[in-house]
Amino acid sequence: MDYLARPEGPLSNVVPRDPGLTFFRQARGLMSDVIELNCIRAVQASFVIGVYLLPANAIGSSYVYLGIALRKALALDLHLAHQDTDFTTLERELRRRLWWSIYSLERNTTLKLNRPRSIAVSTISAPLPSELPQLDAQQAFNNLQHQIANARLTLLLDQLQDTLDPQKYVSGIEHSLKTWKRSLPPSLRLCNAHPKSSNFRAVFHLHLNYHIAWIFMGKLSVLTMIRANLQYDLGRSSTQVHLAEHEERLARACIGSANKILHMFQDMQSTGNLTRFSFTDFQGCSIATVIIILSGMLERNAIYERVAAFGKDCLESMAEGNATARAGVKFVEAVRSIADEAVSRMRQSQRSTSHLEAMPLLSDYEHWAQWIQQADNVSSEHNRPQNDSEIPAQSPGASQSTVGDRACHTTQNDLILGPGTIPTEEELIGLNIDCPITVQRDDPTFLMGLTGLDMLDFGSQDSGFDAFELDFC
Repeated sequence: MDYLARPEGPLSNVVPRDPGLTFFRQARGLMSDVIELNCIRAVQASFVIGVYLLPANAIGSSYVYLGIALRKALALDLHLAHQDTDFTTLERELRRRLWWSIYSLERNTTLKLNRPRSIAVSTISAPLPSELPQLDAQQAFNNLQHQIANARLTLLLDQLQDTLDPQKYVSGIEHSLKTWKRSLPPSLRLCNAHPKSSNFRAVFHLHLNYHIAWIFMGKLSVLTMIRANLQYDLGRSSTQVHLAEHEERLARACIGSANKILHMFQDMQSTGNLTRFSFTDFQGCSIATVIIILSGMLERNAIYERVAAFGKDCLESMAEGNATARAGVKFVEAVRSIADEAVSRMRQSQRSTSHLEAMPLLSDYEHWAQWIQQADNVSSEHNRPQNDSEIPAQSPGASQSTVGDRACHTTQNDLILGPGTIPTEEELIGLNIDCPITVQRDDPTFLMGLTGLDMLDFGSQDSGFDAFELDFC
């Protein structure tokens, strides 16, 4: 049966700038039938819809469709190795490639949205894709090497949520990440990818995820450094608490990867490859910008100002014409305001301790600082072990403009997303209401996922693992 037959009658409401929307609407209407089918085509249909929605302002719906594709793949045992004669060599390879395509994208999405894993790696026995001339020769765009590299990186990213043994984590993940990058073929090195080539963005995203892995590993060390800085500079601690050397290096690796990501986006902008909203690009840029903003609470200079400003400008460019993305930009701006106020408070505290005692109301920053100090009592979603080590405070540089005192809510999300940071109804007129997603523009949790703050998960505990010098291409 031809499930995607051309509908009868004239097509209505066609959006010229997105021809795929017409096909998406038709496919979405058929999903109730397709989902009942127990075949490869049903898996592919769910996966394609999930891929289409990822950059289409429908992150939540994409997550759901990718989950459907994964579960239908599990129902067909695509995750298992098959050595019997039930399948030909070609069929086995097609099943492997489909499985690793689905698993890699779905797992990356769950990590970036801070959702629990859908399947344990220990249950997967399907080998990675391999060369098959009779299949590869027919491909107009052969991305086999990219798929293999992406699957291997995804398996490493999956381990980032497992920190039960810090020492094993140090010797395992950190070494494996460097080995992964050194093993990349020349065609997958970002420095060799031509900006106008068809695989440029795929290579870009591969390296973007690599640096996000380093940020994921070092995020809590950065937070520990900030916490120690605040406690000492605001007079809440009389002594400087020293952080372990390996944790300090881990924090530097995290900040270094954030800088590298923004340099990558700068190169993309200079070559004309920066496009409007795409979840992967927007969230990656947002995560890097937030880390840079937080690092500015430790030290500020002209380089910091330039990099932080570029990150914000880049986000604004990608958010053009997209109300939800604009809300995400305002979310990041709120984080910047809090960080600016923190720097100002620390500078004022160095001059006079009486100034802070005279403040009648708690500002966004003070609520946020209290939340940071209470982070050790918060259990992370994945039950990671606690580690309360801290680092000596560093003298911050020149301060930035501050935000005024405001009455705030007491939830973690509201500490960052203050009044006035969400677009009004009038601002949302341009949103494509046909997109199958509830626009959660007033939901801080949704914006936490969009901007990457949910993935950064600063409420979790210090993992205590190591980091060494990054090997950048």
